[in-house]
Amino acid sequence: MSFSIEIGSEIVPGYVLVRRLGAGMAGEVWVARASGGVQVAIKIIRDLDMLGSQRELGALRVVKEVKHPNLCPLFGIWFFDKAGKLLDPTQTNAILFSDSS
Repeated sequence: MSFSIEIGSEIVPGYVLVRRLGAGMAGEVWVARASGGVQVAIKIIRDLDMLGSQRELGALRVVKEVKHPNLCPLFGIWFFDKAGKLLDPTQTNAILFSDSS
């Protein structure tokens, strides 16, 4: 991913990074400001080819279908190509609904 991940970056339209919460094997988690000043958490996974990222993608496929009062709602899922360009919804769905994990 070639874009900069830093405070003030808008890596996804409408979501401005506020502060980094932490990082682990599968990526980084940031607080971001959305429309109307609402704060959300954004998880950034840099490389889907890594084992930890594949596990995270598998978990994402499950979590996006689950609705429960003790779970945070999932507002969106975005993917980027190797050059850092945001993929369109058709490409995103191809990743989410593939059987490769």
